[in-house]
Amino acid sequence: MRKNSLNIAFNGGLSLVELLISIVLGLTLATGVVQIYADSNTTERDREARQRM
Repeated sequence: MRKNSLNIAFNGGLSLVELLISIVLGLTLATGVVQIYADSNTTERDREARQRM
């Protein structure tokens, strides 16, 4: 029983699969934020163009 608890204590790193999943989730989130910003910027330009008319 004691040997098993020691193995758990030293196994604290990330596996490759966990790292890849976190990278994909981060990139997906970043892409969403950039897309929202770009759409907001386009909407603001359209609104300003309509006001000038």
